[in-house]
Amino acid sequence: MKHPFSNPVAAAALAGLAIAALSLLIPTGCSRTEGATRESDGTRRLVVYSPHPEDITRYIVREFRQRTGIEVTIIAAGTGELIERMKHAAVRTAGAGAGGRVLSGEADLIWGGGIESLETVTEYFEAVDSPTDAELNPVYLASHRLWRPFSVLPAVVIFNKSLIPEEEWPDSWEDLLSPRFRKRLIVADPEKSGSSYTILATMLYTMKKTAGNTFGGWPYVQRFVEQLGPDGIASSSSMVYRAVAAGDFYAGITFENYALSLEQTGSNVGYRYPAEGTSAVP
Repeated sequence: MKHPFSNPVAAAALAGLAIAALSLLIPTGCSRTEGATRESDGTRRLVVYSPHPEDITRYIVREFRQRTGIEVTIIAAGTGELIERMKHAAVRTAGAGAGGRVLSGEADLIWGGGIESLETVTEYFEAVDSPTDAELNPVYLASHRLWRPFSVLPAVVIFNKSLIPEEEWPDSWEDLLSPRFRKRLIVADPEKSGSSYTILATMLYTMKKTAGNTFGGWPYVQRFVEQLGPDGIASSSSMVYRAVAAGDFYAGITFENYALSLEQTGSNVGYRYPAEGTSAVP
């Protein structure tokens, strides 16, 4: 099966869905279906889909449980995989057919995933008014109230400083086409990773050659694909920064929070905001 990174038709479709994400800062995060379930022993429990790595979810879930007494079960996978799982698990209004209102599913919430992914499946979410909305900047609140912001993260280029001479550290998208990085680049599969879905759209947008073609950067993406080796498309976004930190690849593309975490732990991984521009999508 071809990946969106190697298929111009699929890339164009993804880019079209990402227009809102690149032009507006709209929140993404969680959407409620039926709320916490009370089990036979009286325990209240939320089932949550999340593409976030465990080192992000672990501490937040623990504090949530301490504050509310509600247990949380995390079902972890890439954004694309979770969306497909949500579709298959959904129960719709009897007799309403494929277009019926979704009544319930396997999970109560989805925590994470870019808005360009969630906008394709809005019929699976329920609008919720939250008392905490007043504490949020209105620019991050979508009018349909189907989700709330968790984070707004720029896409960055990361690189292993131990493997690349300082004068060749990549400062731009164009730098990644250097022979230095041939078969030494890694990026997550956009069909499975919401962050990589955003990264693909960002490339198409920032590397366009004409102003009239909003997502006209396909020639660049084709050249970028040629730089990827046989293992250059990872099955998850977490594999990207881990592989670069381990020295398995010279460079990769991820989100700012992962780069900052590596920096704080004394890793040999550096990062740059591409000179041509990047995106900061909730």
